[in-house]
Amino acid sequence: SSDLFASSWDTLSTSMAAGKPDEHDKAAMAIAASMGSALAAAVNREDEEGIAAREAAADFAASLAELDALIQDSDDEPAAATRRAAAEMDEDSWQQRALGLEVQQPWSQMLLSGAKTIETRCYELPAALLGKRISVLETTEGKARVSGLQDFVPAGDPAIKLIGTVVFGSCIKYSTRAAWMSDVPRHCVAADSPYAWSDEQEVYGWVVESADFEEAPRAAPALRRRYRSLFELEPEASEDDADVKPLEKRMRCGLSLG
Repeated sequence: SSDLFASSWDTLSTSMAAGKPDEHDKAAMAIAASMGSALAAAVNREDEEGIAAREAAADFAASLAELDALIQDSDDEPAAATRRAAAEMDEDSWQQRALGLEVQQPWSQMLLSGAKTIETRCYELPAALLGKRISVLETTEGKARVSGLQDFVPAGDPAIKLIGTVVFGSCIKYSTRAAWMSDVPRHCVAADSPYAWSDEQEVYGWVVESADFEEAPRAAPALRRRYRSLFELEPEASEDDADVKPLEKRMRCGLSLG
């Protein structure tokens, strides 16, 4: 058992260093799992070897957990990126940022007109965003459930307009197709729509508390994706900033201002 453990440990350590789990790593995990009784006997001993075995087992378990996460991430990298992004954003971070939600036509217009009172998504609205005013970033109709924007969008991109704001008061999870169908009058998604209920993924409803159109659509500032279709709106440079920057540049260069 000790030789088998050492072999599995070496395989696992190499994998963790490379950051590229493969079938050999999964085999190492299987070997470790099959060693249950022998390993239990070793770690229960109260001598020096038993203490060393407990420490090794604890390290091995921690590495297995990390390897499992790596394997999941390598199988579903977009989902992994989403998990990492969500972990980086605590409640204060969400509250302090100006945020926008990417919404394709015609859903964007329906959302702000009041015709659509539930926005359906395949992920939960972060709790910190309940009650927060979020800009509606309208894009043209595109592929269902696929963002039409890059992770960073420069200011004034013609593919996107800021057309209003929305506040979501609650978020519900649809546990059955019947529950989702009963809310069709509220979310306005037909049963044959590509956005319709799917047994293969979770479906959430973001319940609208209030929504308002801008007086006129306007160009969006620079955008940075923070979580799925939620983007941070970068601060727009003011006219004062535009005046100050050349002044600062001249002072740094030691030029006369007279």
